Amino acid sequence: MAPDLHAVPVVDTTLRAELETVGGPALVARLVSMFLDDAPDRLAQIDRGITAGDAVMVARAAHRIKGGAATVGALRVSTVARFVEHTAQAGELAPVPELRDLLASELDALRATT
Repeated sequence: MAPDLHAVPVVDTTLRAELETVGGPALVARLVSMFLDDAPDRLAQIDRGITAGDAVMVARAAHRIKGGAATVGALRVSTVARFVEHTAQAGELAPVPELRDLLASELDALRATT
């Protein structure tokens, strides 16, 4: 079961505006870029965790994605990552591959907005 994302915007425009006020558009772009550059490694960790049956590895990787996404205002990515994290923490790895694919799709959507 995947989270309902219909009411969740890809990006929190209010947070992005606040970040731009503090550091300017270049800083925000740099932070988003750094987050997106790191995301493939975290997805690979999720993949390794799925393969190994290691729910802790999956939860940790999802937690890192969740935190990074929240920092840059990537609401959908953060929402899906939180769902992956909680699912893994509950020891339920069966739904994680589908959720991981959704997470990758939301990361692609975020890339398209930058």
